[in-house]
Amino acid sequence: MIKHIIEQKQASNRLEELESLESSILAAILHAVIGLHERRIVFANNAVESVFGWKPEELIGKTTRILYRSEAEYETIGKYFYSALDRQQTYIEEFPCRHKDGRDIVCLMSASRIGEKLEEKKIVVIYENITGRRKAEERLERSFVELAETVSRAMKFRDPYTAEHQRKVAELARLVGEKMGLDKDRLMGLYIGGLLHDIGKCSTPESILSKPGKLIDEEWALVHVHAKQGYEILDGASFPWPVADMALHHHERLDGSGYPDGISGDELSLENRILGVCDVVESMSSFRPYRPARSIEEVLEEIKDGKGTKYDPAVVDIMLQIIEGGEFEIEKGRLKM
Repeated sequence: MIKHIIEQKQASNRLEELESLESSILAAILHAVIGLHERRIVFANNAVESVFGWKPEELIGKTTRILYRSEAEYETIGKYFYSALDRQQTYIEEFPCRHKDGRDIVCLMSASRIGEKLEEKKIVVIYENITGRRKAEERLERSFVELAETVSRAMKFRDPYTAEHQRKVAELARLVGEKMGLDKDRLMGLYIGGLLHDIGKCSTPESILSKPGKLIDEEWALVHVHAKQGYEILDGASFPWPVADMALHHHERLDGSGYPDGISGDELSLENRILGVCDVVESMSSFRPYRPARSIEEVLEEIKDGKGTKYDPAVVDIMLQIIEGGEFEIEKGRLKM
């Protein structure tokens, strides 16, 4: 009997120690930690106040709807939480939330099931407020874009054809990327890569860039050098996207027939596959001093004939949709935005 009482006391002490440890861990976590049972809040750590402005006791018993901006967003995030019930760790980046004072914030969230019983529908969710970080990233991205646009505009004083070409290719590539479902960050890199893909032409003699009439082989050879020159110019820049590689390889082709390195197939990034098609379409449809603009029939024939050999089939299909849908007017060489 005494032994049983002692064992009960020891078990009670261990439970108290575990509960104290859990409380200490929750208090030490700087991110908001919220426990849910059937989407109602059953516990919250002190950090919820620094993230959301709510005191823990103000949230107990409420649904997490109070943390989101709208009913639609509440339902959307709920779908991710349900997947956590199957023991799938779930991470959702940059999901919009709502502070107690009405401010919009952005949180990085992870959710996982509590306990072994699926039917209990108990989940723990961790919220990290990344609003400040995201704003800083957006300012940095904007700086990159402004720098790229400034450099591209500066080329107008030396070669207005190339400057305008880069701008159009950048816009067209971004549109193709959007239709292919690329995320926002990758689209930004694609746009900047488009703005700077021909920057190496600043080393091409102006006499060639503005020469009326056909170029001879030796002059074309000098034009082709622009890909490597562009890479050398951009390689030292700290862009968070493969901008230098886009300058180097946007003239490569799937079958290895491009330049400067003759790479092919999977060696070509999706960005270069997109830029390659956009570059051809915009260039052919625009006037150059050494040749007239090509007709819509000639442009379509080029990318259709090269589909699957020189050009990525998925990129070509989307480009055809854009052209045939009137989003890019070949005769005018511009996007209908």
